Amino acid sequence: MFVSVNTTCTTSITGGCIRSIDVTGGFPTMTSANAVVLAASGGTGTITIDNDSASTEASSVYYTTRTGNTIVKATQSGLQ
Repeated sequence: MFVSVNTTCTTSITGGCIRSIDVTGGFPTMTSANAVVLAASGGTGTITIDNDSASTEASSVYYTTRTGNTIVKATQSGLQ
C-alpha cells in the first residue's frame, strides 16, 4: 500500500513523502513500513499505480506533490 505523509516522514526527510507499507500480514505497524520512502514536498495529492506489465521498469507509481505543482514518476528500480 502506498500512503502519503504530510510532515516529518523520517528523521532524514523532515517534509512530506510517499511511503510503502506491507499490509499482507495484517494491520500495519510502524515497523512494517518498508524502506521505500520518496520525498514529496507537503505530502502527496493523487497516487496512481501502473502495474500492468512484467517488462523492465514498466511498473510505476505516479504521484503529485501538494506543494510545487509537480508530478513524479517512480519506476520499479526506485520502488524495490
